[in-house]
Amino acid sequence: MEALKFSTRKLTNNLGIIYSMRIKITGSSGFVGGLLCRVLETQTENRYDILDANNPMDIRNESVTDSICQSCDVIVHLAEISGLKACDENKDKAFDVNTRATITLAEKAKKAGAKRFIFASSSAVYGEAQQYKMDESHPTEPRSIYGHTKLDAEIPIKKLASKDFEVIILRKSNLYGYGLVWKGITVIDKFIEAIFTNKPMQISGDGSQRRDFLHVIDAVNVYKKIANSPRVRSGVYNLGGGEAPSIRELAEMVNDSAEAILGKR
Repeated sequence: MEALKFSTRKLTNNLGIIYSMRIKITGSSGFVGGLLCRVLETQTENRYDILDANNPMDIRNESVTDSICQSCDVIVHLAEISGLKACDENKDKAFDVNTRATITLAEKAKKAGAKRFIFASSSAVYGEAQQYKMDESHPTEPRSIYGHTKLDAEIPIKKLASKDFEVIILRKSNLYGYGLVWKGITVIDKFIEAIFTNKPMQISGDGSQRRDFLHVIDAVNVYKKIANSPRVRSGVYNLGGGEAPSIRELAEMVNDSAEAILGKR
């Protein structure tokens, strides 16, 4: 279940005038959103469960997106069908939530007078690496439904950016860390689970493939800074950890940590 929360932050502009930045967060009960609400001291009122098709507050409902956009300066849009497997198993729902609902929310936010829309995209939009350094100019050729849902949302909402409506798209890499909820679907999660269940770690192929990883706290700090800034340049930004260990190296790191902390590998 995902939720929406509301936060008001007092800031000072370049004229020394104190004003309130009204921030709303979708997906506020999720892996990133839960921690972000805590660091922003987001109030619990105006909370909605928005990814349950049987719930009247589903984000795909027009009334819900209308409510989100009312009296709002910044929307941090984290709500999504997350992960490759979940999107493969629920393709229609994935496009409904990750793509169509995102576009609708961004359009309504601009129309309602919001100042900023921050969209949690993914490095999955790139597909396979075609160059060693995968910067924002890297070709976007997603190989997963999840990547397509994100890219298909990016393209139209980028066009909404203007002087009065900032659109910030963050292409996050692979998240890890201890949040308020257990994600349980990442390769690091699977390695840790193997340690605690005394099972061998499963590695696809020879383990030489490399991935960038980002700690959830680092991601939260970036979202916090962007949400609270008086002005932000619209654009697409990679959000990663800056290191890309191989999967086999990652397994060794987890093994070494388990041996140091638990006395077993």
